[in-house]
Amino acid sequence: MRQFDNPTIRQGRNLVIIALVGLWLATGCEDKSKHLPSDVMEKVLTDITLAEGYATLIRDSLHPPGTKNYDSLGVLYKHVFAHYKITEKQFNESLKWYRDHPNELDSIFTRMQVVITQKSPPVKQTAPQIPPPMPSLPAPVN
Repeated sequence: MRQFDNPTIRQGRNLVIIALVGLWLATGCEDKSKHLPSDVMEKVLTDITLAEGYATLIRDSLHPPGTKNYDSLGVLYKHVFAHYKITEKQFNESLKWYRDHPNELDSIFTRMQVVITQKSPPVKQTAPQIPPPMPSLPAPVN
C-alpha cells in the first residue's frame, strides 16, 4: 500500500480518473439518435399532411365522402418515403425524437404552415349574388 502514497502516482491516478469521467460524460451527452434533419423532416411531414388531406378526397364505393381512404393513404405514405429515400422505421424514430424535442417540432410545424398555405389554392371571396328584381307583370286584362 505504500506505493500509492507516492504523490506522483496519486496525481497520475487522479488524472486517469478525471480523463475517464470526462470521456464518459462526452460520450454520454452525445445525441445517438439518427433522426432526420429538420429540413428533411419538414418536407416529409408536409407531404404526409397533403397525402392525409388527399386521402379524404378520394371517393369510391367503399369509402364515404369525408373519411380517409386508408388503402390509398398507405400507398401515398410509401411514395413519400421512397421519394425521400427513408424507411417507415426511420420516419417513426425521427418522429419520436421530435416529439421528445417539442421546440424543434414546433419550428417544423410553423414552417410547414407557411408551405401548405402557399400550396393551397386561394379561396375566392365573392359577395353573395343578389338576384335582380322580378320584372313587373302587366296588369291582367279582363
